[in-house]
Amino acid sequence: MHMEDLISLGQVAQALKERKSKIRKVVLTVLLVIAVLALLAAAAYGVYRLLHRDFDEEELDDDFDDFDDDFFEEDEEEAEVV
Repeated sequence: MHMEDLISLGQVAQALKERKSKIRKVVLTVLLVIAVLALLAAAAYGVYRLLHRDFDEEELDDDFDDFDDDFFEEDEEEAEVV
């Protein structure tokens, strides 16, 4: 190999290292942006849940309890008629 070939190979290797470095920076930046967006979404959801606490699971259960009572009342009325 000639000296010129070695110099050109060194330049190519240096260019590849620089390109890998740039790609790594871009990937890390994209991942950082995604992480920040996920953090903001989680914080917004937390604030929403904090401000809208009036809907509890207990209230939901109460609605279903009333539904069952309607059927039992009908059964009792039918039993009295007979």
